[in-house]
Amino acid sequence: LDVLQHPNLEQAAKQVLRAGDVHFFQTAATASYPEPLSAAGKNATRPHFHIDTQMSLADFEATPRRTVGMMWLWLTDVTPTRAPLMFHPGSHRTIATTWDAQLRPLLPRVQGVAAQDSLLSHLVPHLQPATPVLAKAGQMTILTTGVLHSASPNHDPSGVRKVFLTTFTAAGVTMGGPPNQLEGKVTFDSWLLPRLRPERRHLIPTAKGTETDTAKAAVGSWPSKL
Repeated sequence: LDVLQHPNLEQAAKQVLRAGDVHFFQTAATASYPEPLSAAGKNATRPHFHIDTQMSLADFEATPRRTVGMMWLWLTDVTPTRAPLMFHPGSHRTIATTWDAQLRPLLPRVQGVAAQDSLLSHLVPHLQPATPVLAKAGQMTILTTGVLHSASPNHDPSGVRKVFLTTFTAAGVTMGGPPNQLEGKVTFDSWLLPRLRPERRHLIPTAKGTETDTAKAAVGSWPSKL
């Protein structure tokens, strides 16, 4: 909870989103445990390249940016064999151009799309090669989840790879999303707000007409298909 509301995360989010004020969006913590090189079958970790947000190029280049800014705070060292995050550099711009042509009225929104989906598969051969993100414990990686990215296996028997994830949006920017996620956000925001220190509660919008209120309305209008 102290990390989630730390002012340094807020300041970083303001910078990357080009925003005077930002609001908390979502958070998670994940761990990748070692698995043998011989791992096979349904329990083996395989790269699964995907995106988590859809935005137009205009959304990304706007001030403030109309998208989600994600902070990956690494709790352990990340080496080439310890489950590094993989991403295709620059893919967010190529993919955003595709969404601009197909989905502009629905953007920006939270929506997972796999690389093998017909919406993206034709773009993958033209992207830059996937690159690993390496880090030391305590360092932070900032990215847009509109970039094509994937987890990778942990083949380092010496340790678990752990990361704390936090996302922000610029104040006044509304992200659409699947009903279950938006409903879960409303519930979590209500739980989180009284647990924040009084001087940090501005991270959760509560006034009528702000993102949390708009998220409730977005649940009812979310399309069932892409």
